[in-house]
Amino acid sequence: MNVDAVSLEELGLLECLHAISHGGELTQYATALRQRLIETGLAAQGDDGLSLTPAGIERCRSLQHRVASDREAQRALNGHQTARGHHAPSIIVATSVAAELGQGATTAIDT
Repeated sequence: MNVDAVSLEELGLLECLHAISHGGELTQYATALRQRLIETGLAAQGDDGLSLTPAGIERCRSLQHRVASDREAQRALNGHQTARGHHAPSIIVATSVAAELGQGATTAIDT
């Protein structure tokens, strides 16, 4: 049994929301993404630049909780499968997501 990890799209969204919340700039290639975030109400353009709306903050928190719960579920499955003599694959967590969760750098989540 495997845990479906957070999709790459969701990790990308989390990284963008995280960057905005910490005052970071989106890359020049993210113009369309910036517009989508504004149109969907996750971010707002103000005098000080792009900032998260309350909906954006909640979406960011939700994605962070999902990554953390996926990590814990994978650990539980790994422990269960290790006890049965099986080894489950690790979930790979992106750099900024891992840093937000206190992991530091890109990390393979193991038990």
